[in-house]
Amino acid sequence: MLGPEQTRGRLGGLCEVVVNIDLHGQVTDEDGKGLARASVYVFPAQLSFADGWQRDRIFRARLLGRNQGGAAGAVAGTSTVIAQAEADPAGFYAIPLASIPSGEYQLLARHAQHVPQKESWAWVPEPSEVNFRLGPGDAIAGIVLS
Repeated sequence: MLGPEQTRGRLGGLCEVVVNIDLHGQVTDEDGKGLARASVYVFPAQLSFADGWQRDRIFRARLLGRNQGGAAGAVAGTSTVIAQAEADPAGFYAIPLASIPSGEYQLLARHAQHVPQKESWAWVPEPSEVNFRLGPGDAIAGIVLS
C-alpha cells in the first residue's frame, strides 16, 4: 500500500513505478552550479516579511532569552516554519507534500555565501518544482560599538 505522498504508475506496461509526490527543485548560484547544504524553508504566505524573516517573533524570543543561535537558528526557531529541507551536494532538495497542509506559502532558500531568495507557492496535490538561483552575498565590514 502506498502512503499519501506516493503515486503508482506503469512504465510501458513492463514495470511498475512508484513516484514520491513532493515539493522539489534545485538551489543554484548565478552560474547554475548546485549549492550544497542550502536550506529551503516553507512559511505561511501571510506571515512572512519580504525577506522571509519573522522580526517580531525573533525580537520577542531574544528578549525572553530564547534565541536559537544565529540567523539560521532564528529562522528555524520560529513557530511559522511549516517544513524545511537541506539541499544535497548537487543542490537538489525535496519536501514531502504530506508534511505541508494545503494553503498559500512563501518558500525561502538560503545559503551562507549567497543572498536569500523567496518564491510564492500554492499547495497542489501533485509534484511541484520550484528552483532557486541565488546571487553572491556581500561581506559586511566594520567595528561594533557598544
